[in-house]
Amino acid sequence: MTDLIARLEAADTITSLIEKLEQAEVGSRELDVAIWAHLNPERIKVVEFWPAYTNLQLTAVSFTLPPKRTEHVTHDKGDYLHARPVTTSLDAALALAERTIKARGPIDMSIMGSAQVVILAADPCANALSEAFGNTPALALCAAILKAKEPTQ
Repeated sequence: MTDLIARLEAADTITSLIEKLEQAEVGSRELDVAIWAHLNPERIKVVEFWPAYTNLQLTAVSFTLPPKRTEHVTHDKGDYLHARPVTTSLDAALALAERTIKARGPIDMSIMGSAQVVILAADPCANALSEAFGNTPALALCAAILKAKEPTQ
């Protein structure tokens, strides 16, 4: 588990997280938790994670928050929900897109050859697009969501 936590901390920058998503062969809890932590508005530091007891598709996360780095755990309800399987489930990835970039326009997905391509209209008025590649539609969509959330990257 310590190796996983170290890799999560190494993926704390948006650019490295997007690269990990685009290079991953398949989705994983590790990537789900990295996305969950990155999209959270607070500076979360992940301590560990495991399959949620109430729903094995979800991932429970133990994490700390500033300033005192008090430890918390995600739940089914409340302020900090379990990490969703956004890198392995297209439905979960689409729900994430709706929650995080809902005001930024429609989602257009296409498959070119063996690579999956996702384009999100980050700002329909400006025709700004976010394009990402991945080995599965869910991975590509997650990368495109992060690119749309961080237009300077």
